[in-house]
Amino acid sequence: MIVIIVAGMLVLEQGPWGGNGGKTWNMGQADHISNVKIHYNDAVFAFDFTFTVDGVTKTIHVGGDAPQYNEITLEEDEYFTFISGYFKTMWATDVFITQLTLETNKGNSVSAGNAIGSHFSLNLEDEGKILGFFGRQGSTIDAIEAIGGRMVKVGPWGGNGGHAWDMGQADRITKLKIYYGDNIVGLETTYILNGNSHTNKHGTTTGASKEIILEEDEYFTSISGYFHALSNYQRHAIVMLLTLDTNKGASISVGKKTGTSFTLTLEEGSKILGFFGRAGTAIDAEYLDKFVVIYLDDIAGGSH
Repeated sequence: MIVIIVAGMLVLEQGPWGGNGGKTWNMGQADHISNVKIHYNDAVFAFDFTFTVDGVTKTIHVGGDAPQYNEITLEEDEYFTFISGYFKTMWATDVFITQLTLETNKGNSVSAGNAIGSHFSLNLEDEGKILGFFGRQGSTIDAIEAIGGRMVKVGPWGGNGGHAWDMGQADRITKLKIYYGDNIVGLETTYILNGNSHTNKHGTTTGASKEIILEEDEYFTSISGYFHALSNYQRHAIVMLLTLDTNKGASISVGKKTGTSFTLTLEEGSKILGFFGRAGTAIDAEYLDKFVVIYLDDIAGGSH
């Protein structure tokens, strides 16, 4: 039978942390944050963020300036999982971030400022990660928010035949090829992980096929299809049809509308990042026995 397990992000509302002064700033959501500098004196004055989006490395500066800073450089498979700090009313009515600490999944950290005022923290456990920051700025950092979330799984739908396969979670899927006969027989997925391109093949990857190539800022946002029980092997069900749509309105659809339908449409900002499941053969007919989707949802954590 087919199985779809969805791994997504729980929406978190933390904060806001800081005040309402200054103007808004937003680094957006990154595929990978590689370096952060925290400029400070008696408060947190500014940030320099270096990050990668759709294969392009960017650096932005927000806030004012200060003569001293602390910085952290992250490895390709490293990301922030924890943020904490303090904010305090200073200069009569203005509220500033006075101290900030960031920690990674590898136990590294950067910290700057004075631990005075009201404390805040956000700890993303269980595969959670911080994907970006935004807030308010003037001559100092008035407020900060974190974009992040935690992976969760729902499902499964289906049975336990065949053998397990797993492509893992990609930074970005660049191409998907679906092989088919009377049913779906195999998948070939090309994707970017930690800056390198990989191709995984599962099931039978010869014969008739159909493919879709995704642009740098394109990703899958929905999946649907049909699965059908084999008459002589009731514990098995083969995938008969697969359809995937992207955020740019493109799609790939292969197979026949036979059996039981399934569908998953992600909310705006969410994306499918990988596939895994089970595959095997029965009565000389190749099939995908399980099909699993990992998806990453946009999450907003709080500020001021």
